Amino acid sequence: MNGTEITVSYLQKNGFTTPLLFKEKLGLGLRVPTSNFTVNDVRMCVGSRRLLDVMDVNTQKNIEMTMKTESTNALDDMMYPKVQKYCLMSVKGCYTDFHIDFGGTSVWYHILRGAKVFWLIPPTEKNLQLYEKWVLSGKQSDVFFGDTVEKCIRVHVSIYYFYTEVCDMNILCNL
Repeated sequence: MNGTEITVSYLQKNGFTTPLLFKEKLGLGLRVPTSNFTVNDVRMCVGSRRLLDVMDVNTQKNIEMTMKTESTNALDDMMYPKVQKYCLMSVKGCYTDFHIDFGGTSVWYHILRGAKVFWLIPPTEKNLQLYEKWVLSGKQSDVFFGDTVEKCIRVHVSIYYFYTEVCDMNILCNL
């Protein structure tokens, strides 16, 4: 799709039941960072003393920490809701386990460097029940959730290509 094709009318008519891939940001109304954007730029935007939710990649548990390297931005001035915008930064080899984004919201991903692999599962009533059972089981490290559902799609996105794998059907698109 082109960015200008994604409108309220389009979503009302077609819904938003499958992931959409946009090769260009033109027409989406998005501002994305340049390729020289760094962790320090994020620190300057959010403030070095602001508490951030951070996921420990080994345990997949959330902890809080700051990006403090110097004193900037008074905490008293930060009176906006806890999650307005979300910035995911990760190092090579880390992962986030299966989850449902905040309140089931839709998420825009812009790959600045490297790549991101997604495992997508249709949010059917049966899959949501299986997900709840899996989460409550406490066996997330022993059971790959994708193996417990009827359909799971692996999507690999990088700045160079998009790759998806559905059962035995493979699709490779050069970007």
